[in-house]
Amino acid sequence: MYSIDSQLPTFYMRNADNVVTLPVYVSGMAVTAPSSGTFTLYDQSKIAISTGAVTVTGGIATYTVPSASLPTTLSLSWWWQEEWTLTFGDGHVEIFRRDAYLCLRLLHPVVTEPMLVRRVADLQNLRPPTLTTWQTYIDEAWGTINRYLLQEGKRPYLAMNDYAFTEWHLAMTLGLIFRDLSTYMSDGRYKERADAYDKQAEDARDAIRLEYDMVEANQRVAASPSIPARPVVYGNFAPAMAYRRWSGPPRGGWR
Repeated sequence: MYSIDSQLPTFYMRNADNVVTLPVYVSGMAVTAPSSGTFTLYDQSKIAISTGAVTVTGGIATYTVPSASLPTTLSLSWWWQEEWTLTFGDGHVEIFRRDAYLCLRLLHPVVTEPMLVRRVADLQNLRPPTLTTWQTYIDEAWGTINRYLLQEGKRPYLAMNDYAFTEWHLAMTLGLIFRDLSTYMSDGRYKERADAYDKQAEDARDAIRLEYDMVEANQRVAASPSIPARPVVYGNFAPAMAYRRWSGPPRGGWR
């Protein structure tokens, strides 16, 4: 069974070259390299926007959708789809599909390794010898945040104030790091720190307020402020039901 390492749909930006990759695995930690393949990007009407042969770099199928295929005249959409038809060394052909969005801008991760070290000074000393960087944890946390937003019906790239994600992203990354470090130590210290960072991540998520570009103008001035990342849950009744319709004074008048 072939598996793809794909945390998210692909976000395409108009009027720009967009490089896309598709790592494929069968077993183990090493990617399974295809011998050849083709890539096709379809719009919401199943019209091919770009298609061609993939290149294989480091065992990973890669394709560049040129800016000429994504002019500003194209309508923005969250219903596009990629199709990868890959041939492997034994002659087997496998088709992979991945959702795609056409958007005005991309949302980039807001945490770096120097930021992690500024927050936890001894982090470099805690790193196991098998790791050369904490980047995989940064990427994993960022993927989790984006999936959460998508599952809550929000489109991440419409958030104009990227900095608002910093505390959420930072705490979630540290939670993943110390959760992993706890597997090396049995005294519970790292697990307690992981639990604390997980709680910080939840609090940061609940406190976040987004400048959300609901009209897709790609301008902060047009964005709607104070959109929560987490939906508001009313435990009693919907806001519209909070106001009873007034039907006049009670029978016999007011007493």
